[in-house]
Amino acid sequence: MKPNDTKTLYSIFISLFDSGNYTEAIEIYDKVLTETNDIETLGDIGYSLYDSGNYTEAIKYYDSVSNRSK
Repeated sequence: MKPNDTKTLYSIFISLFDSGNYTEAIEIYDKVLTETNDIETLGDIGYSLYDSGNYTEAIKYYDSVSNRSK
């Protein structure tokens, strides 16, 4: 398993997110984002931030998704 493999990092993100470790999950997903620059990644980070109660930061990620999809 490669430590920076996108699929591996995504699996780690899911595990952290499902266990409620939102801050750590976002850190992992930021790594995925630097590897893929994917709109779905931005949306998932926004969802994680929202779920953890960080609404202001979540809006920034949702805005990024909106701006990239235009």
